[in-house]
Amino acid sequence: MQPSSDGIVGATDFQLRETEIAEIETQPVDEREEARAIYAAKGFKGQLLEDVVSTITSNRETWVSTMMNEELHLQPVAQQSLVQSAVIVTMATLIGHFIPIVPFMVAARTPAIIVAIALSAVTLFAVGVYSAKTLVGDWRKSGLQMVAIGLGAAALGFLIGRLFHTVGG
Repeated sequence: MQPSSDGIVGATDFQLRETEIAEIETQPVDEREEARAIYAAKGFKGQLLEDVVSTITSNRETWVSTMMNEELHLQPVAQQSLVQSAVIVTMATLIGHFIPIVPFMVAARTPAIIVAIALSAVTLFAVGVYSAKTLVGDWRKSGLQMVAIGLGAAALGFLIGRLFHTVGG
């Protein structure tokens, strides 16, 4: 493990925050100097620097947050966005797994395989297009890359299954 910016190996953000709080409580003069050095390095000087340091250090929570951000380069993560992301990823995964299964519910084995591959390819292409349109890149290239990666992974899974004789007969 790499040491954090304050030299603590493997410390969690919570532990680093607790350490910072303890330092502010037990060594306020040193911590105030650290804040002054941080903002002096950003170009603040004279009375403006003193006003910035005084404003930051006048509120304990602001002081701790500033030191976490500026000294340790750690920003808080919103818990709500984590839960929202987890729900979205879970739903997308379920839908993604359901798409190639649907043809097997309505068709015999060989036609279902062909439809499942085609349906998966179309869906993967659409996801690649969406990715390119919402982020950056050529939609055709992104769509084809997504199809190649997705179907390539499926083919690799099939071949590994065949290798271990786990494919149904």
